[in-house]
Amino acid sequence: MEIGGDFMTAVNEAVWRCFFKIMHLITDNTGLCILMFAAATAILPVLLSWKRAEILAVLLSYLSVRDMLLHLSGIHPRINTMLGTSSEIISGSGRYLHALSGLNGKTLSGKGEVSAYLFSLSQKDMKRLMGTDPEMLYEKLISCMDKTRDLFGYVDKRPEGFLLAGIFLLTASVLLCRMIKGRTLEGLIYLILLFSSHMAGEVWFLSAFLFSKILFSIIRNQTFKHFKKLRTIFVFVKNAIKE
Repeated sequence: MEIGGDFMTAVNEAVWRCFFKIMHLITDNTGLCILMFAAATAILPVLLSWKRAEILAVLLSYLSVRDMLLHLSGIHPRINTMLGTSSEIISGSGRYLHALSGLNGKTLSGKGEVSAYLFSLSQKDMKRLMGTDPEMLYEKLISCMDKTRDLFGYVDKRPEGFLLAGIFLLTASVLLCRMIKGRTLEGLIYLILLFSSHMAGEVWFLSAFLFSKILFSIIRNQTFKHFKKLRTIFVFVKNAIKE
C-alpha cells in the first residue's frame, strides 16, 4: 500500500472500526457514535495538554468523520455484515435479482452491484422494497439500516425539508457569536469547513458534527473553569485548617 491518500484512508478506517466496536457496548447508531466521537475529540486535547493543537484536532476530526461517512458501508460492522448477507442471497437467486432489478430500472448483476445499490437507497426508497421477494430479508435490512444510520434521517445522506438549512444557520450563528467574543481563528476555521461542506453538497451530519464540537468545547471550557475555582477554594480551605 502506498503512503498517501490510500494509507491515510486505511488508517482512518481502522480507527473507526475500532471505535464502532467499542461503542457497540452502548450503541451502534452511526449518528450517536459521531456525537460521542465529537465529545471525545473535544476533551482529548485538553487532557493531553494540547491546547495549541486544538484547531488541528478540529480539522483532523472533521476530515476523519467525512471520510468515514464516505466509506460507511465497508467500515460499520453491522451494516457491512447485513449488506454482505443480503447481496449474497439476492445475487444467488435469479428471481430475487430480477425483482430488485425491476425496482431499480436497470439490470443488476453480482454481489458487489447489489450491495452498492441497496446501500445507495434513501430511507424513503428503502420502504419500496417491502412487498418484494425476499420480503423477510428486506424487513431485516430496513430494520438494520434504520437502527444504524437513522438520526433525523440517514446520517450519510442529504436530508429532505428544512433540517439542513436549520442546522446550518444554527451552527453559523453560534460561530459568529464566538468570533465576536474573540475566538476569531477558531471560528473562521469552523466557518470555512461549514461553508465548504455545503458548497460541496455533502451530508447534513457534517454540520451537526461541527455544531456538536462547538457545544462540547463550550461545555468543556466551562467545566474546567469551575473545576479550577473549586480546586482553588479547596486549597484555600485546606491551608486555613492547617494554620
